[in-house]
Amino acid sequence: MKFYLLPALAIVSCAPVSPVPNSASGMVVYRYVNTLDFGNNNSMDAIAVTGYDDRAQKEATRLDVSVGAATISLRDPYDGTDGGAMYNPSVELTKDGALAVSWEQIGEVHCRSEIVAGEFDKLVERKRVSK
Repeated sequence: MKFYLLPALAIVSCAPVSPVPNSASGMVVYRYVNTLDFGNNNSMDAIAVTGYDDRAQKEATRLDVSVGAATISLRDPYDGTDGGAMYNPSVELTKDGALAVSWEQIGEVHCRSEIVAGEFDKLVERKRVSK
């Protein structure tokens, strides 16, 4: 009589792996990390833009923008609340060194926010345009 043992590892490895949401800040659904000359001051700054799904919509509902230690949160006001989905976020640097964060809103509206350094190295939303 022969006995065959199936390794338990094979059974465990077939289990689906799903991301575990961080209850304090939602699930991460978008991340941009780069080093750019923020502010056109000839220095390279660590830039990170992280999109969080705070409402379990499978799309970003908040974008946290950080340059070095400074952070600012962007939300899309949808129907007067701060919970609208922010589709297809993107990041670029403007000619004057501002960080331009863009996203699409429901109804094919394109939004763009320009972030600059303010007093005491805080990040400030200089301008937001929706069209």
